[in-house]
Amino acid sequence: MARYLSKYDVHSIIKNESISDIIDYKYLEPGQNEFRHEYLYVVNNDEIDDWFVLQNEANFLLMQEHGTQIYDYLGKNTNVIIVPAPVNQCALFKSVRDCCLAIETLKQYSGAFLKAIINKDSLEVFMDLTSKILGNPVALLDSKFQPIAASKPEKTDDIIWDTIVNEDSSSELPSELSEWTNMYLADIMNGMTYPIIYHYKSLKTRLIAGVPINGQCRYIFQAIEHRRSFRESDLPLSACITAILGNALESVHSSRRTEKRLVSFFDEIVTGKEENKNNILQKANSIGLTLRKQNYMLIIFSEKKDALYEDVIDLFPEVCKKIPGKAFIYEFKIIVILSGDSTAYDPITQIKPFLESKIIDGWKSCISFTFPSPCDLKNAYLQCLAAATFGCSLQSRNMIFDYKDYMGYHLLSKAATYFNTTDFCLPLAREIMKFDIAHNTQYAKTLHHYLRNHKNINIVSKNLHLHRNTVVYRLERLKELFGLDLDDFATMNNLALSFDIITCSDPKYSFL
Repeated sequence: MARYLSKYDVHSIIKNESISDIIDYKYLEPGQNEFRHEYLYVVNNDEIDDWFVLQNEANFLLMQEHGTQIYDYLGKNTNVIIVPAPVNQCALFKSVRDCCLAIETLKQYSGAFLKAIINKDSLEVFMDLTSKILGNPVALLDSKFQPIAASKPEKTDDIIWDTIVNEDSSSELPSELSEWTNMYLADIMNGMTYPIIYHYKSLKTRLIAGVPINGQCRYIFQAIEHRRSFRESDLPLSACITAILGNALESVHSSRRTEKRLVSFFDEIVTGKEENKNNILQKANSIGLTLRKQNYMLIIFSEKKDALYEDVIDLFPEVCKKIPGKAFIYEFKIIVILSGDSTAYDPITQIKPFLESKIIDGWKSCISFTFPSPCDLKNAYLQCLAAATFGCSLQSRNMIFDYKDYMGYHLLSKAATYFNTTDFCLPLAREIMKFDIAHNTQYAKTLHHYLRNHKNINIVSKNLHLHRNTVVYRLERLKELFGLDLDDFATMNNLALSFDIITCSDPKYSFL
């Protein structure tokens, strides 16, 4: 309402939007001390006898001269629209009444508007709904008058609308187009704070309004007179609609700005452009990246070679909705910074069902160790990449790769860049693996899982999909064939390490 009344040079003080359910206006009566939220109470500066009436939890329209200081009188739940006096009261109150009617009209669509705002393809749904309310085609244009979203295409026989909004390639750009976009509309937009009905030469009449975001009209809302003629009551309707649209877009702008700053900050860290800990902490604080004592990095990625960036974009809103944490897109991957508690990997337990539901579409995920500070983001990122690399290579059927399961492989791969790690392997490990290749057996794999799972035969049986007796038989055969003593701690520990080294260094042994 304050925006629609801005043609009267109003100033608004909104402290409690929850009580602004206005349906009509009333004059403030002398000595009045009871107020209802559904009314806008009109106060004349010359007639008010007690300024403390503004302490009440209510909505006021104050007509005052020369900006009398009223801030000290306002209650914490007071809403005030201030109109400089003198003013044409008949026109003002008609505008107030029109705006009340517009609000009442929009109430029946409030659920649909909310659904349109939060759902995918929300702008198109929003435009279709607005077109239904105004009874004419509508569109949202950027500052260069290019369409961002529009209601369902309709042939309007207006060459500019059909060319720009409906993208009618069969139509040549009219000579009036540059004049329309570069001169007249630009002049209108420079000072637009409330909707207008605009006529221009032989073109169809338009209803035009700026969409306010952070106090500036960044976008242009247009409706074209096609199915019915515009009415004066369409103006307050448009003011309310563009206010709703502006609020929705403002939240999108805010989240996108925050995400962009977070991506830039993250890139500086993982690429090594910023390594100074004090600078990292200051930048993290400036973008609102506050971490708890225990945090995890989760990366969701596609194993499909033909995956598109659009696929990542499509999945991102659902990830933001289902997984609590700071999420952003970086190099075709969705990265989420999760905060945990004293229970190890508790966040992963909660989101595991969602992650598993995405395996059918080719999405997998990896998780880092816990870390306490933004300074550890690079290390957490490298841990995730290592978990994804070794997980996809060694356990491709898994959906979630936890770094704790692949830390040893990561360490060995790093060590292999400095020396030949296979020199540290027990010859017995290679002997068993060569025997398997020659005789088409799986003794090495069985022994590897047996040692990695604390000699728990039941777990080995489950992981390898074998009967328990089969696992026992293979272990007994290992004793017979290679003289193994499964209770020799040093030998078993070295064998487990040797299997890890060989698996990490030689791809043909990845079957382990």
